[in-house]
Amino acid sequence: MVRVLEGWAARPQDLTLLYPSRQFQPLRTRLFIDFAVGQFSGIAGFAGGPG
Repeated sequence: MVRVLEGWAARPQDLTLLYPSRQFQPLRTRLFIDFAVGQFSGIAGFAGGPG
């Protein structure tokens, strides 16, 4: 991701990832969720955490 409008910021919003039960969750799914949370948590305008 590249910021294209330096002076602009959106109001904080939640980012939701939907996935089936964790009981049989593939490792690649867990890794993607961890990656996405890490990427978006550092961007102004996004709030939240593991739910």
